[in-house]
Amino acid sequence: STQTDQSKQQLIYRREGNDMNCDIHISRRLAALRALKGISQVELCEQTGIPIATYQCWEQDKYIPKVDGLITLADFYGVSVDTIVGREPIDCIK
Repeated sequence: STQTDQSKQQLIYRREGNDMNCDIHISRRLAALRALKGISQVELCEQTGIPIATYQCWEQDKYIPKVDGLITLADFYGVSVDTIVGREPIDCIK
């Protein structure tokens, strides 16, 4: 179940000594960053070259972006990969 998977994620996150106040749900952070930028999924994908079906799976929490996707998104938003994965707060979008 999804709740069991989330509990496992949180347990792993705690074991690694990370701050549980960070939002570890990348999908939520991606949606928040996109909303702050004021663009649609289609616009984001057109500007980054990320396939729309891939991006939708990321925002729907079906898959987690691989490192190259995280870097592309971080560069696009002008934030660090740590911001996208929840280790830093979302302060501002360029």
